[in-house]
Amino acid sequence: MDSTREGFSLIEVVVAMVLLAIILTSLAGFTFVTARQAITVSDANAREAVLHATVNRYSGLPWDSLQSRCANVSFHADSTMDRFRWCADVTADTRRAVINITVEPLQRDAATSAARIVRAAPPPPSPLCISGNCSP
Repeated sequence: MDSTREGFSLIEVVVAMVLLAIILTSLAGFTFVTARQAITVSDANAREAVLHATVNRYSGLPWDSLQSRCANVSFHADSTMDRFRWCADVTADTRRAVINITVEPLQRDAATSAARIVRAAPPPPSPLCISGNCSP
């Protein structure tokens, strides 16, 4: 027999396959962790966007329109995975209104976002204004 034959032995091929399997398994684990983090960040961004939209809505409402309510909303119109429930709890007296807003995801077990708005009551009308059309 010729001792200078070319090619790989069966042991070399098995060792190469084991090393390849170890490398691919660790890459798959990193891919899974990265994908999970991307989903978490995407959920947080959508939840914060719904929270900011709700805060902006309640910040611009007239004083006499402030009321507690809850609603379901979808961040993307065609998506069923980005559904949230926001609730606004309004506590008002004669001097101010405190609005507590919470947003929670409906599909996944994720954190709830919350914000608080404190709005001062509008000043009372001037006693000098009789017709109601007085400008400040």
